[in-house]
Amino acid sequence: MAPQTVENDNLEKNNRSIFSGRPALAALAPYILGIVLASSISVSYLIPLSLTVISLVITLYFYSGGKLKLSGWWALILMFCLGWFGTGLRSNPAEPNHIGNLATSGGRVELFGRVVGEPDIREDRTYLVVEIDSVKMNRYLIPSFGRVRARVNNGGARYNHADYLMISGYLYKPGGPRNPLGFDYGAYLRTKNIHAGITVKSPMDVLILNKGNTFLGLIISPLRQYLLETTRDHLSPISAAILSGFILGERRDIPEEYQTMFRNTGTLHLMAVSGSNVGMVLAIFAYPLILLRLPRGFRVVILLGVIFFFALLTRLEPSVVRASVMASVGLLAYCWIRKPDYVNVIAIAGLIMLLWNPIRIFDIGLQLSFAATFSIIYFLPRPLSWLSRRRWARFAPVRWLAALSITTLAAQAAVTPLMARYFNNIPTVGLIANIPVGILAAFSTAGGVLFYVVSILGDWAAGIAAMPLEWSLEIVKYLLWLFSSFSAANIKVTSPVWLEIALFWVLSYVIYETVIERRLSRRGIVVSLALFAAIIWSELFEQKPSWRIDFIDTGKNRAWIFVDESGAVLSSFDFFDEDSDPNRVIIPHLMNTTNGRIDYLLTSTPESPSIIDLKKLFSPSVIPADSFSALSGDGLVTADLSREYIIMGGLPGNVKVVWGESDNKKDVVSLALILETRKGVMVFTTGADEKDLIPALKGREIALLEMPWSAYARESSREMIRELRPFTVVFSPDRYSAALPSSRIELTHSGDLILATSICGGFSVAEIDGDLKVRAMRSLSEERNQE
Repeated sequence: MAPQTVENDNLEKNNRSIFSGRPALAALAPYILGIVLASSISVSYLIPLSLTVISLVITLYFYSGGKLKLSGWWALILMFCLGWFGTGLRSNPAEPNHIGNLATSGGRVELFGRVVGEPDIREDRTYLVVEIDSVKMNRYLIPSFGRVRARVNNGGARYNHADYLMISGYLYKPGGPRNPLGFDYGAYLRTKNIHAGITVKSPMDVLILNKGNTFLGLIISPLRQYLLETTRDHLSPISAAILSGFILGERRDIPEEYQTMFRNTGTLHLMAVSGSNVGMVLAIFAYPLILLRLPRGFRVVILLGVIFFFALLTRLEPSVVRASVMASVGLLAYCWIRKPDYVNVIAIAGLIMLLWNPIRIFDIGLQLSFAATFSIIYFLPRPLSWLSRRRWARFAPVRWLAALSITTLAAQAAVTPLMARYFNNIPTVGLIANIPVGILAAFSTAGGVLFYVVSILGDWAAGIAAMPLEWSLEIVKYLLWLFSSFSAANIKVTSPVWLEIALFWVLSYVIYETVIERRLSRRGIVVSLALFAAIIWSELFEQKPSWRIDFIDTGKNRAWIFVDESGAVLSSFDFFDEDSDPNRVIIPHLMNTTNGRIDYLLTSTPESPSIIDLKKLFSPSVIPADSFSALSGDGLVTADLSREYIIMGGLPGNVKVVWGESDNKKDVVSLALILETRKGVMVFTTGADEKDLIPALKGREIALLEMPWSAYARESSREMIRELRPFTVVFSPDRYSAALPSSRIELTHSGDLILATSICGGFSVAEIDGDLKVRAMRSLSEERNQE
């Protein structure tokens, strides 16, 4: 071979890209970038539509002229514009009579439409997804379209797929998250192409105008319900719930305690019906077909039908749709005696799903499923090839265990940044826990399918098949408890931004290419440097507040967090509702805004289980609200100034606690907390007597005045607002709060100064560049500055 040819081959090997020879993957990448752009900016859908048409024309022009390279580049631009246009259209329907636009008016309406999908039946309510065709509003019948999620109180199982209904209820547009990084219910529904909701008080408000007769309604839904009931009849409640999760993806019956165990041990993916489940079902049905020596094409057709049936049975979850598309392509390739490139196959599956619904990419389950599967497919072949050449791996159990460990490691590495982003959690025992739990899950899946088949013979047969299932699931429960009980089973971390996640994935790819494949990915290095530079510049240009106070929407509970310029954290949490779960709201917020730090914790409910959880995780100096006089040590210096206590140390500004006369009574907590800042003082009355506060604060600049909801209508509270004229008034929940106002209009005495978590969700007040700025999740779209 000529030296020039060898040099060219080496150059081609070094510059080989992950996209080489994979057109579906090359098209998917710019399409996803277009989706991301559409979710970041808000413009008229006509702009990306025009760019899509222009790039399509240019692509066809260069292709017809034989300029394939230019045509290929413009095809990538076309995919980018198509992702941008499709996402914008799905997120914000342009047609004025779309149900998403009609829902903004709210009020009671009558909807006419057909049930799509399987009804979601709960103990006290039933959820229906309805494809509507008209809406009756204000006595006018308006032709409309789009999907609505209806909540029917005590709806039961009387509705079925394809039933044509008339629904009377209160139409609303699903809102966004109540707190930063909180669950975005509206975005979740939009991933399912649902843009409105309706609340129905009684089943009497739902009329079935025409019963539906479809395969899903007549066969799939009853069969799924039969399988769930059979599982509950023959297994213990928790074992039945776990088995239903393994096979059918039904997770509603799994107790929160066990869902947390799955998450903390890194085995949560076993609850998402995905490739392993589809593969297990295919193996169970393929084996007898092979024994019958049926023609290959005939076997493929039957197995394709099995895949389609199983996908319907599991309610077309994103992970099972991905796995089903991949399995179908693989079967077709097997039929044609071709060896497919499975990286390209998974890209085809992604394109099919995202072309149908671009915003499905924001589904957490889909992200976890694709990340794990892609990592396994791309990184596994070379280690398995090396493993097959080792003499010690000739013993089958050793080879299987090593292969399972490598597969688990690849999947865990890919999903770790996503676990950190969405759950603030890195399961350190994931690699160890996934091996035994994964093996038992596979055994339980196979046994569960057999259990469902033999249950046709009668309860006696189902009972016999259920015994080994119960044993294996008991071992699963024990292993979950064992691994989650380790002191370092999981690490709480802050949520990484998408740039950091992308950098992690690209660096993993570059390291693999360099160390394992022994080739240098120059493009990967360039992308890594670009991502690293973007992270650095975003940090440099981020506005840093001198201090910030966050009010978190915790329903009936009271919560605020103050962070000063040195990073010291003073927080106050009162959990009046013992059913609250700080793991869903407060802990994620603390992890992401205070670097997982609480220095001082003030609370009037120190014995609350939620406070105990916070103390275990953050180890703060806990200060019960009714015992400030007991402050000593822990870096705090207290001075008795008759009716004032000054807390100093750790916080550059003074923190004063003002006591009222009623504090002499042990059963009454009545105090005020004052935080001094350069932009004025922040006053937290927490029930203190306003008559004591007005003389002490009059004439001072009040940056923020906080009062409990139970005091918002008192004349003395209104007098304090008039006298002190604070920049911002905050009303917080307290144990004595009555019915809370639902809108700003009901708070006529406060005007636009009012902020409350029950109205606008979480919000923050901060001093940035000498200005006092307020940011709210709702009801306050612009920032207000105070020079």
